[in-house]
Amino acid sequence: MSKTYSSKSNAKRAAKEAGYAEATVTQSSDGWTWQQPRLPVVQSVASVITDVSVDEEKILVSGFRDFLAADDHSEGFIKELLRKAYRAGLSSRRRGPRAARAGSPTKREIAATLLCRSGGATAREILDATGWPAVSVPAIAKASNLNMRQEKDGRVTRYFGYPT
Repeated sequence: MSKTYSSKSNAKRAAKEAGYAEATVTQSSDGWTWQQPRLPVVQSVASVITDVSVDEEKILVSGFRDFLAADDHSEGFIKELLRKAYRAGLSSRRRGPRAARAGSPTKREIAATLLCRSGGATAREILDATGWPAVSVPAIAKASNLNMRQEKDGRVTRYFGYPT
């Protein structure tokens, strides 16, 4: 028998604390109660989980059927179902290296070009060229595979990048 609560908000809070944010809360003569949401039917599993391939959908539906048919819902059983789904996702999502980007240079490439100029670049010049709100010049140099040196002239630091 489910526990009753004095108010609807108390029943909602109890359901949320139990991990059921979408629970159904109903009022009876004794007070307010909540019921955990029903599991979706097997045919709608793929509609609940978006962006799945056909192979992934088959694995998910198979795992869901295994879950519903099993008497044992132990932690080990559930972990094994999740491992199966995870491995299926990994194998179906394997892709080759990304193709070279055509068109305009990325902001990182713009910053790297500025650093490689004979006069180097200041952080302000990089910010103005890229439109970034802030920049870590050493991080940009590292991401661009550049060695970096810096020279300070008064309050202005000029950064120079050169290939590694």
